[in-house]
Order: sequence, then C-alpha cells, then structure tokens
Amino acid sequence: MNINTSLSRVSIFHKHDQIDGASHSSATVVKSAGCIGASSRFLLRHHIKTTNLCFSNSTCSIADAACICATANYDLIQGLATPCILNSCSPPEALFTKNLTETACGHPTRDRSSEYSALAISVGVTSSIFVGVRIIYKVFFCHDNRLGYDDWAILMAFLVNVPSITINVHGLAAYGLGRDIWTLTPDDIITFIEFFLIDEVLYLAMVSLVKLSLSLFYLRIFPGTTIRRLLWATALFNVAFGIAFVTTAIFQCTPISYTWTQYIDHSLPGHCIDRNAWGWSNGALSIALDAWMILIPLSQVPRLRLHWKQKVGVAIMFFMGTL
Repeated sequence: MNINTSLSRVSIFHKHDQIDGASHSSATVVKSAGCIGASSRFLLRHHIKTTNLCFSNSTCSIADAACICATANYDLIQGLATPCILNSCSPPEALFTKNLTETACGHPTRDRSSEYSALAISVGVTSSIFVGVRIIYKVFFCHDNRLGYDDWAILMAFLVNVPSITINVHGLAAYGLGRDIWTLTPDDIITFIEFFLIDEVLYLAMVSLVKLSLSLFYLRIFPGTTIRRLLWATALFNVAFGIAFVTTAIFQCTPISYTWTQYIDHSLPGHCIDRNAWGWSNGALSIALDAWMILIPLSQVPRLRLHWKQKVGVAIMFFMGTL
C-alpha cells in the first residue's frame, strides 16, 4: 500500500443538504462509515461545504448518486475533486470522505492482509530451512567443521530476517497492509508507518549482508591476486552501501517522528528528503551491484581447465546462485 498514492487519490461524494435536513441516504452513509456523534456531524458539515466548491466543475449534480457512482463518471469526478479536497482538508478528513464515497457507491471493502501474512511466513520458513541446512552442514559435515566469514554474514542476515518476518505479520499486515488506507484509523496509520520504517531498515541491512556474504564466498574460492582485490573492494562497497542507505532510511525525515506524523497533520514542523529519488538510487545501485557480482565469477570461467559443456554448467551455477 503506497500511502502517498492513496492520499493523492481521495475523492468525495455527499449530499449538499444541511446536516439537520440530511436525507435518509446521507444518514445511511454516515452510519455505515461509523461516524455518528457530535464530532462526526461537525466533520460532515465541513465536508458538505467543501463538496460544494470541489464539485463546481463536475458534470454530475452533487445529489445525483447514480451519476456520480457510474464507473466513468466516478473516475473523472475523483480526478477533478482530488486537488480541491487535499487543499481543503487534513489527511484524516480526506480519508474520511473517501471512505464515505466508497461506502455510498457500494464499492467492496478489500482486505488481502491474510494473503500477505501467509506469503511472509512461507518465505521466512523456506529461507530458514536453507540457512539451517547450510550451517548444519558446515559445522557437522564439512572437513574443517567451522564457519567461514561468508557463513557468519549469511547467519547475521538470517537473524535480521527473523524480526522482519514478525513485523510483516504482526505489524504491517495487522495494521493495514493489504487494506484500503481510507478504511484505517489515524492511529492505525501511524502504527503502520512506524512498523514500516523499522522493517525498511531491517530489509536494507539484510540485503547488504546477503551481498557481503556472496563477496566473501567468492574470496574463498578464487585465488588470483587481481580478482581478490576486486572482491575485497566489492565487499567494502557492500558495507558502505548498507551503512549509507540504512542511515538515510532512519533519518529520511527530520525529526524522525515526522515520517509518520506528516500523514496525520500537515501543519506539524518537519521535512523529508526526496524519497522517490532515494528509492530509485537504491534500486539502481543494487541492480548494478548484482550485475557486477554476476560478472566477477563469470570472468573466471574461461580460465578453468574444463570441457566447454562443463564451463557452461559452472557459469549457469554462478549466475543462478547470485540471483
């Protein structure tokens, strides 16, 4: 769930009648959204006033639910109303109106959190089995009965992955991942983003440790001076890469709490880095590093004293192992 995208796509549908004279359908919308009481009536008055302004360019009457909820009109009106709603409302109010819109138009409530939890658990169990088999073999069945530096690095990555899986299931999925953001409470949104930030840091650390483990593994099997220098440089770059992006992930907003409070109250002081640029740079560098780590072992295959068919097999092994 992309929070920025969800907030930027809010729309509004409501009757323009005053609250005291609201129709039965308007009351139904409020009840179905769970917004009954003094504070909700105040919110509704505010939304109705805002709606009159935001629907001024719409081809549908604000009281014509059938026209507004028609698929083609709904998308068009949402596009017209979105900038106005975001300029006139706070994020919780904008999400409140989106929830009213979806309920009034009879759109289904989506929830795929259980699917995400099942995926996270299955991937976590599978990776645990592979790491466990590797460590057990190295300790009990390998000729020197000890772990190499690459094994310690992959073990550290596994230890980082354990809390990450827990957060994915009991943090992210429990507080909104897989559900529409407008169905969440402000407290749920804050809690979700807090967990998301922690999991983001763990993920970046884990990826760097996996890449480091691969570099250290190559150092064990390639004896050449030049290739070892390249591998040491790659290992050091992996460490620097991990530290840099973990640090910027933690301090992407100043103060750190602004990472989640900005989605509840825009008036709070704070600022963030360009997170789109940060994300793209991380992805580009990570892909480039993966390609580099595939090319390093492949460059050594032609030097092996093997039949060409065996060389192809070795190349495929290195390629798949790196992926």
